[in-house]
Amino acid sequence: MSICIGCMNEKGDSKECPHCGYVENAQPKNPVYLNPGTVLNNRFIIGSVIAQGGFGITYIGYDNTLKQKIAIKEYYPLNFVQRKEILVIPYSESVEKEYKRGKARFIEEARNLARFSELPGVAGIRDCIEANGTAYIIMQFLDGITLDDYIKQNNNIIPYQSAVKILSPIMDALSRIHKAGIIHREINPDNIFITNDSQVKLIGFSEASLPMGREKNLSILLNTGYTPEEEYRKSGNQGPWTDVYALTATFYRMITGKVPPNPIERLMNDTLIIPDNLPDNVKLALKKGMAIHASERFEKIEDLRSVLLNKEYKPNVKQKTT
Repeated sequence: MSICIGCMNEKGDSKECPHCGYVENAQPKNPVYLNPGTVLNNRFIIGSVIAQGGFGITYIGYDNTLKQKIAIKEYYPLNFVQRKEILVIPYSESVEKEYKRGKARFIEEARNLARFSELPGVAGIRDCIEANGTAYIIMQFLDGITLDDYIKQNNNIIPYQSAVKILSPIMDALSRIHKAGIIHREINPDNIFITNDSQVKLIGFSEASLPMGREKNLSILLNTGYTPEEEYRKSGNQGPWTDVYALTATFYRMITGKVPPNPIERLMNDTLIIPDNLPDNVKLALKKGMAIHASERFEKIEDLRSVLLNKEYKPNVKQKTT
């Protein structure tokens, strides 16, 4: 069988893949990317790049043992490293300590997420390996589109009933993840994926998905409109309510077609508009889910879900600090 390195589908003897158009032996578009065809641990084949963020590069891949597509996420913090052939090397001794600390957190992320691989709303973790001076998370491959693309394909508006249904698996998964002491911190429409068979998965776990209580590096890219104000402050108190804000902001984007205003700007002049034509429970969900101050927000994802489903909601009388 001849596999296309670009999409990991059967392409026959053709040099140009009939599925994705990838041409055999093509060089990567960016010199920091691994060359397609690179093999890890004599098992996992690196393909084309799916996504790149500030802390990692995700490739489509192929598992030679299980004979199936996978996704491979490489720890590659852009501000700290350079690539020399296949090796990942810190720029200098001054950043090497931080690089190694980040790599340890990256591996810890894989271990944390592997505990939740059975949840329908999370992409499964298959393995984690160290090689080439860095680390790689081997993940379930998802074929489909991001929620952001899905919204655009639906004329930028999703009926609130459909939006709640789409986000339900994410809320279920976050409920379990939060109880284990882990928060995502980067929920937005680009980090929610809808597969071709209509499964909804939360992706984009990165260095940000550290256990609660750990210091968060402010160099993590903030998502304007979806990031609550406490994430902009090194001393900001973060917890499940942090993900509540981001998920509610995502819901707002789905049902209004608009990205919510930046929470820092809202501190000075709150221009958030909640449409009047929504049911009272949905308006309450938007108001409390995107409250600027954490002390006024839903404390748990279960509270947000209860209100969206129009079930009884009993606020916690114990207020948290901001």
